[in-house]
Amino acid sequence: MEFTLDGDFAYYRKLKSTYTEQAWPSIYPGIIQTLERRQYHSRIYPDILIDEHELSKLLSYVKAGPARIIAYHRPLLPDFREDVYAAWVQHIRDSAQRASDRRGYQGVCSLIRSLIEDGGTVQAARIISQLLAMYSSLCIRGSRHSRKI
Repeated sequence: MEFTLDGDFAYYRKLKSTYTEQAWPSIYPGIIQTLERRQYHSRIYPDILIDEHELSKLLSYVKAGPARIIAYHRPLLPDFREDVYAAWVQHIRDSAQRASDRRGYQGVCSLIRSLIEDGGTVQAARIISQLLAMYSSLCIRGSRHSRKI
């Protein structure tokens, strides 16, 4: 249990295998509650949620940190498509606000392409329009080098 709570997913699987299917439901909630009480969720927390098909909790975890959408969009997409798109859009907005150089802007473009690959073409078009309106002065100043996203 200690190794599991310290973040080792391999031990989580070993721990789970030591219990019967009937006993596991009484053990699992304690593990999750312990991890949720910690300020810093280790990588094991979302991995356990995926393994246990607790996608609603995984979605809450992603909403609390939209950048997490990069790692966890695939398991969420089938059941929570609109929420996944909203997290992508929020992460794109946050990234655009932090971007201050060419590399940062390329990162924003990469995130938009990922949103499109996930099927969020309508949301991508909206966020592109919003970003162009918000940051139009950047496009005008550097118009010689500007490219469409």
